[in-house]
Amino acid sequence: MSNRTLALLLVATTLLGLVTPANAGGWWACRDGTWVGVGAPTHPRPTRSCAERPAIPKTEAACRARNGRWGRAGLFPQPLCVLPTADAGRLCGDRGECQGLCLADPTPTERDRLKVGETVEATGRCTSRRPVFGCMFIVSEGRIRERICAD
Repeated sequence: MSNRTLALLLVATTLLGLVTPANAGGWWACRDGTWVGVGAPTHPRPTRSCAERPAIPKTEAACRARNGRWGRAGLFPQPLCVLPTADAGRLCGDRGECQGLCLADPTPTERDRLKVGETVEATGRCTSRRPVFGCMFIVSEGRIRERICAD
């Protein structure tokens, strides 16, 4: 195929809503301690070790030692630790790529598709903290499947 034909194909599929530059890539999966691209991710490999995902501290002292904020969060009556993430804002195709979560901001058309049970291909961004509370669209394996609320 010529470059012109490929360009026209990309424009046509974009207009049909099948592929967009923001969601055309894949994601990174942790396999045997190594990041492996699945579906040709267009965003960089995660910066953290894929085996690294330390537990959230259970005490105020341990929380503050990791630069966390200790206090109430969400609907929890007891204080808990909210940790900042080092990969905040990084492009992601799966929640496993992030220290926190991989969240997307779907368009109104994509939201309509999700409401009727369709999945939407997406690339998201890593959250700035964990845990995360509220209603959100989590990206998993290059797709948004539903809106999730966590309090």
